[in-house]
Amino acid sequence: MKYRYLFIPLFLPTLCFGQDANIAQTEQAKTALHQANTGKIFFTEKHINNEILAPEDFLRNYKLTHKSNLFFVAFFNNSLTNYKHQLLPEFSKDTLFKLGNYQFTIFIDNKLTYQSNLIPGAPQEKNQDVDTYLNRPFIDNENGQGTWSESFWNRFMNNGGDKLLTDGNHLLRMEIRPYVKTDSIKIGELMAAGELRIQVSRHSKIDIKNVRLNKIAPYKGIGVSNAYFDEKKIRQLKAAINEGIFKKINSVVVLKEGKILLEEYFNGEDRNSLHDPRSVGKSFVSTLIGISIKE
Repeated sequence: MKYRYLFIPLFLPTLCFGQDANIAQTEQAKTALHQANTGKIFFTEKHINNEILAPEDFLRNYKLTHKSNLFFVAFFNNSLTNYKHQLLPEFSKDTLFKLGNYQFTIFIDNKLTYQSNLIPGAPQEKNQDVDTYLNRPFIDNENGQGTWSESFWNRFMNNGGDKLLTDGNHLLRMEIRPYVKTDSIKIGELMAAGELRIQVSRHSKIDIKNVRLNKIAPYKGIGVSNAYFDEKKIRQLKAAINEGIFKKINSVVVLKEGKILLEEYFNGEDRNSLHDPRSVGKSFVSTLIGISIKE
């Protein structure tokens, strides 16, 4: 009697179901700090590279003024591309890049204040594929370039944040999720969340009695004007710039009828500094738009 043996590859299902469901190859968590804090968001007062971040760099309480800087660090379990792949597994990486991004949500004092599905395009596609963290600025008064994360913060402030962040103590909470949009919007699981207790001091009364305007010296071929101007308003402007209410203003110079009427410098600049005038047109337009919106 012959025996026939049936070999059942019991290991095959294990291999099939154990395959990596990711569509993109991510970097592994590079630091022990990342590994121990996956799914968490922390806040810092300056940019610190991931490789040298330490727990003592993370803020627990923070005073927020017009001159404050604020950055955040988020540690994820996977890359954004792979989170989006879980929502739309039938699409390629390139298509997923065009169909979604991060969803940022801000709560103030446990109240949903602002939520934004970030427009596809930033961060770059390779970063969405590989990175399992974000290390970004919200407020960078020294080196800010109007990046996508800074723009989010500005939208948050203009859509309820400024109104709710009255002077005093508040709790800020941030949540990050993935989203994709086809015929409808799909929101993925929570990627990371974190909180920061902040003491807001942004509405202090400005006292201009000690603010003095510079004494103007003539240039070669350009004399000093003695024409009238509202000195009180200019002192208020100078105080607001020094307080950080108006940001990144290095100079205010006014000429009237070919003579210098007003000359003030800020942020360590003086009349010998070289200034970049390329954005002056945008400055005029944005100022006029701001006045129009307010009035």
